[in-house]
Amino acid sequence: GGGKGAAWLGGGTLRKEAWLEGALSPALPEAEAQRDAMQARLSSGWAPWYDMSYTRLVRLPEGSALALMLCDSGASGADAPRCLEEARVDWGPGGQGDVTIRLGAHAYDRSYLQLYLATATCNVSIEVGGGDELLAIVEVVAGCDGTELVLAGSSVWYRVHEVSAAAQTLSFTPIGDGLRSSVVHATQPSKGSALLLPRRVEALPHLRFDLAGGGSVGFSSKAPLPAARIRATLRAAWEAEQARYGAYGEHAEVKMAVQAGAMWNVVYNPLESVIAPVIRGNPWGWDPAVLSDDWPYVLFDWDTHFAALMLSLDAAGKELGYSVLIQVVKAKSAEGFVPNGYAPTRKSTHSQPPVGSKVLLEMYRRYRDLWLVELLLDDLLDWSGWFLEERTLPPLNMTALGGDDMQAARYESGLDDSPMYDGHFFAVTDNKTGYGLMQMYDVGMASMVAMSDACLAELADAAGRADTAKVLRARSADARAKIAAHLWDEQSGIFVNRLATGRFRRRITPTSFYPMLSGIATVGRAESMLRGWLLNASRFCITPKGNFAGNDDTCYWGLPSVSADDPAFPPLGYWRGYVWGPMALLTYWGLSHEAYLDVPLVTTARAALCKQMGALFLTQWRAHRHVCENFSPWRNATECTGMRFYHWGALAGFIGLLDAGFYQRPRQEAAAFT
Repeated sequence: GGGKGAAWLGGGTLRKEAWLEGALSPALPEAEAQRDAMQARLSSGWAPWYDMSYTRLVRLPEGSALALMLCDSGASGADAPRCLEEARVDWGPGGQGDVTIRLGAHAYDRSYLQLYLATATCNVSIEVGGGDELLAIVEVVAGCDGTELVLAGSSVWYRVHEVSAAAQTLSFTPIGDGLRSSVVHATQPSKGSALLLPRRVEALPHLRFDLAGGGSVGFSSKAPLPAARIRATLRAAWEAEQARYGAYGEHAEVKMAVQAGAMWNVVYNPLESVIAPVIRGNPWGWDPAVLSDDWPYVLFDWDTHFAALMLSLDAAGKELGYSVLIQVVKAKSAEGFVPNGYAPTRKSTHSQPPVGSKVLLEMYRRYRDLWLVELLLDDLLDWSGWFLEERTLPPLNMTALGGDDMQAARYESGLDDSPMYDGHFFAVTDNKTGYGLMQMYDVGMASMVAMSDACLAELADAAGRADTAKVLRARSADARAKIAAHLWDEQSGIFVNRLATGRFRRRITPTSFYPMLSGIATVGRAESMLRGWLLNASRFCITPKGNFAGNDDTCYWGLPSVSADDPAFPPLGYWRGYVWGPMALLTYWGLSHEAYLDVPLVTTARAALCKQMGALFLTQWRAHRHVCENFSPWRNATECTGMRFYHWGALAGFIGLLDAGFYQRPRQEAAAFT
């Protein structure tokens, strides 16, 4: 929680007794009570809440779990029997090399969601209507001879149940006061083939259905319903969801894809509440001692903040966005910073870009929910103060990256292997901990810190904390003045990182545009950066009309993570030329700053950036239903260059929705969702 923000702002420490008096109370503060009530509302009903699989449907708060499995004799037809007990796009379980998943629409309220699940010999469509009651239908699209659909019942997170199977039902009876029982009714009796099931699946209460010859299987939790009734109800839910996308006009397809990119990664964990990890599954191994797949998760800092923003685009999703934002900000360390990543048993010892205050401010401007500001403001002030105390590099006293070594400092940038950080220029500044700083003033991080403090000032004003706002504005103004004075490189015509020795490090990435985030660049400098760099076909490849005219095929889509004339670009790599959604958003925010609203060249560049990034986003969505962690800049790229359903990839499409006025100037939304 918060409580220390005033100490940072005052430059001293709070008296222990005063801190205790403010921290200890027999009742929750009003904002915390609202958080609890909101998260209780969200954590209810049937949905694919389980992190490790899209096809395990869980009812909250009870923890009743229904797994939809395709079972066959293995990828080659001669292997040991297998069931797709977990299904996810990224880092799927072993033995699923032939499995393809295409994720479709996903309503905020879970009233409708759809995916295709396919093996080498079977392709099915799965449609689900969640919430208080469960409806679903599994329909054969192609093949499926030798494949069964198995519905297996269990429970998750140590929530004890009695689960039983009958001829056509699975029954769930949770043990505990006030918990609801469920009976899931299939549209036909359980009847399998000669297929042997894996022992662990056979041991579960289950129903099985032979999919040979095609057809469909439906199921419902309220009462036994015929397949035709289930199909019609789900069709009506899909049409209602389409109407909500239709409110976005020509942007309807992007809206559906952006929403899906975020919603398919919304899960629940009892250790947190409703959260949004970057992907389904957990390949990072941060919790090696966990006893089952029920528990591990990792949340990454700026990734998760951006997911919260996307979820809050519509009033129907705002509380999901609030929950996701709350959980990542409240992961703040004892030292005062939001960590790069955190898991149940581990937190990073370094931070990442402080975008939380910008996200919170956008939410507040949109919805005016002051309780959320009051809940998170002190935590964000602590984070701001931590940057001031721990990430200020003399002699210019500007922001630098830090951590326990050079690589940790690279990670703190969020740009893990950027060419900007090639080499070693790290010095220990705390002999007790061994922590230190890069000996370089970082234009991207310094600009984001300045933006953060400006946002915090507006939030402090909203919370009635004028003195705090005054300090923050002065702090932001000081940072902006230093960036303008010391990080502009006349030779390059752009802002550039600078070593503490005074030498510029001329490895140019989109972070050089970030001084525009808080209006640091004069109009003349902004135009210089755009003409010489952003709109330059040999550098960042955004074309004036957003039509790719004149772009080389190797920098076709634009905004690579390092300038295309840098030696690191031709071989490409993670943050060494691939195109990233978060860079698109931060560059877009800079181009949208009020200081440049009447500058024609900035308006041109902003529209072109949105057009090119949106087109890039849709190439992979249309081809594979993928939302890419990062994208190749090559024209003929056929797949994501990173993970394939990573929520912040949708930022490439999201900026077009922002530019069309769908966030701060919302157009007509579906009546039931406003």
